[in-house]
Amino acid sequence: ERSGHGLGARSIVYYVEKLSGQYQFFMEDGDFVVRIIL
Repeated sequence: ERSGHGLGARSIVYYVEKLSGQYQFFMEDGDFVVRIIL
């Protein structure tokens, strides 16, 4: 597995919150899913 995971997720959270959007991170059928509403 690669190290360094999480920096992208933090960037997503930062920008989505800055734009007053919503985000959701979850696992589904073994996949990591990100749902964003702007």
